[in-house]
Amino acid sequence: MNPEELRKKLKKGSFSENEPMNLHTTFRAGGPARYYAVPCNEEELLFLLQKPGFILHLFMRQKVELQILQD
Repeated sequence: MNPEELRKKLKKGSFSENEPMNLHTTFRAGGPARYYAVPCNEEELLFLLQKPGFILHLFMRQKVELQILQD
C-alpha cells in the first residue's frame, strides 16, 4: 500500500503514519498504527474499504443508517 496514494485520495479527511493508538482508546492502550485514516465522506470511505489489509474502526459522529445486503 502506497502512503502517497492514500494522502492524495484523502483530500478532506486526514491520514497519518505511525499514529499512536493510545490517543484513540478508552484505556490509553495501544502502540502505533502503521497507517491511520479518517475519511470525511462516502467517497473516501469506499476507497479505504477497497484497500486490502486495512482494519477499519468506525466512529459514528452522527446518525448513520447501514443496510446489509444479502444474496
